[in-house]
Amino acid sequence: MQAIAKNPMRGWLARSSLSARQPAVSCMVLAGGSIEGFRIQNGTHAGIQCEQSSLSIRENIISNTSSGHGIETDTGSSVTIENNIIYDNDLHGIDFQGVAATIMNNTIVSNKDDGIGCTSGDGVMIKNNIIVSNEDHGISCDQSPEPPIFYNNVWGNTVGDYSGCSPGTGDISGNPLFEDSVACDFHITTASPCIDASTSDGAPEFDFDGNGRYDDPNTGGGTDPYYDMGAYEYFSVCKGDFDKDGDVDGGDLVIFADAIGSSSGGPGYNPVADFDGDGFVDENDLAAFAAEFGRTD
Repeated sequence: MQAIAKNPMRGWLARSSLSARQPAVSCMVLAGGSIEGFRIQNGTHAGIQCEQSSLSIRENIISNTSSGHGIETDTGSSVTIENNIIYDNDLHGIDFQGVAATIMNNTIVSNKDDGIGCTSGDGVMIKNNIIVSNEDHGISCDQSPEPPIFYNNVWGNTVGDYSGCSPGTGDISGNPLFEDSVACDFHITTASPCIDASTSDGAPEFDFDGNGRYDDPNTGGGTDPYYDMGAYEYFSVCKGDFDKDGDVDGGDLVIFADAIGSSSGGPGYNPVADFDGDGFVDENDLAAFAAEFGRTD
């Protein structure tokens, strides 16, 4: 039996009207299946629950579960989890126990427990993910052996970045410099350490937006050709095009002028005007904006 669910419009799959402790999506005893292109929000248990199934979970937004994990996989399952954005869930972003799992190029942010929690690392691979600002650990493994962990950015998790496991080849720890994390825009910006820092080996050819994962420029430490960490590939556009009308002009100057002199957390601060990501909109950012002025995307 094979099940395929795909929604290119990213419509709602789950709302808060679900009955108590009900997963938004439940897959049981499937020989093959795919859940792709959905926005899954406000489930009252797991966003996606997989048991004794072979399943591909890709290019979904999974957020705001109540009393549940973003993705929960149980004994007897084999899952591929890639290019998902998983944030603000009540427990782990991804929870798996006793399964074969490939977890690759996901962006996992601000979940209320671990970013990724596993009871066994046997048959599990964790690669090319951004796992940041979760309220417990970034990656937590309760039993040996440790899973292979490669080319991830694990940073700023409240209790610690790793528990029961260690960073592997290519792993980094740094602010990913999202476009606007407050507004849940987890595209990475031009100064992000995640650019060109992952590996193309086995990675998805396209990102969450359907853009090809190109290797230009090659500036990072990943295996050639370099891909970016997380669900989104970075593409260079005019950094100063704040209003996204295709050019850097007077409208963008007004937006920058409103932010100049501000600092992160203070009144008037706009992260898009903070070109160097140092938390201050100052003369360095003014010089960067001036260099962009008059350009078109």
